[in-house]
Amino acid sequence: MDSASVYVIIPTYNEVLNVEELLMRLRAENIENLKVLFIDDNSPDGTAQTIEKHIRNTSNNNLSLVTRSHKQGLGTAYKETFLKLIESDIDSLSIIIQMDADLSHNPSYLKSMIELISKYDVVVGSRYIPFVIYDNNWSIHRKILSFVGNKIIRLILNIDVMDITSGFKAFKLSALKKLPWDNINAKGFAFQSEMAYQCQKSQLNIIEIPIEFNSRYNGYSKMSKLIILETIYRVLRIRIKSSFVK
Repeated sequence: MDSASVYVIIPTYNEVLNVEELLMRLRAENIENLKVLFIDDNSPDGTAQTIEKHIRNTSNNNLSLVTRSHKQGLGTAYKETFLKLIESDIDSLSIIIQMDADLSHNPSYLKSMIELISKYDVVVGSRYIPFVIYDNNWSIHRKILSFVGNKIIRLILNIDVMDITSGFKAFKLSALKKLPWDNINAKGFAFQSEMAYQCQKSQLNIIEIPIEFNSRYNGYSKMSKLIILETIYRVLRIRIKSSFVK
């Protein structure tokens, strides 16, 4: 799939301290036909302005930005962009990749994901195979919360994928077209669990590759109690609904 276009989708909110480093690392990978799509939720720190500066200084159209009027969440950013790509006239062999802007996802894994997508529908960058790999800067509390939370969600939804909450995934465009998008509605972090569930339910061919998940390069985590509560609500809602639909 060397000739396929690769679309990397990156939602941003207050990531001005990270986007320049991220773009530098993406360019350093020298990935053919790479297109980077940023979706910014009106960041007050100037994230969009920094991206716009890079767009003006780029000689081709491989970098683009959508600026939204207010903070709507990464789930809606991904869904809106996925649907636009599905409905567009891009090459049917295109590869769609989602990743975070804070450099917790290392661009060095992209080539491996792109290579594997020729054989699979979905490639997941996993923190939990073959064993747990974390940045040493993570506190023991956060490591336990992440591991146990992921385990509980997997058990509730009966998911085979080890890292159900991973935000680092590659999809075939054809695979995204098979998903029931009316059933994927989480605004925030719960989007990752909804996607994992619907990918398995749609019988997509999924593989996980081990990654080291790093602490964010700069700035502060956006994880909050509200995001955790939405995740719990969405996961339980999926489970209850699935109990009535056999």
